[in-house]
Amino acid sequence: MVISQQPFYVKAATVLLSLALIITFLIVAKPVLVPLIISIYIAILFIPLCNFLEKIRIPRLTSAALIVIISWFIMASILYLFTKQIVEFGADMDLMKTKLDDYILNIKEYVENITGTEL
Repeated sequence: MVISQQPFYVKAATVLLSLALIITFLIVAKPVLVPLIISIYIAILFIPLCNFLEKIRIPRLTSAALIVIISWFIMASILYLFTKQIVEFGADMDLMKTKLDDYILNIKEYVENITGTEL
C-alpha cells in the first residue's frame, strides 16, 4: 500500500481553508443556530419535569403541553415585571435628573469653597 505524503504547506493550507470555511458557516448560520441551541438547552432542562409528570400517570403529550404552557406563563410574567420596572424608571427620570443636578451643584460649590476659585 502506497501512502502519499503531501508537503507541509499543502496540509497547512487545507487546515486553514477548512477552518475558515467552518468559521464562515458558523457566522452565517448564527441567526438559526443560536435559537436552536437555546431551545435544545431548554428542552433538556424540562426533561426531569416531564419524567415526573409521566410517573404520576399524566400522558407524555399532556405533560409536554403543560410544561410549554407553564414556561410561557413564567416568561410572560417576567416580561411583564421588566416592562413595569422600565415604565416606573422612566417616570422617575425627571426626579433623578433634578437630584443629579443638585448633587453636581453641591460638588461645584464645595470645590469653589475649597479652592477659592470660581468654576
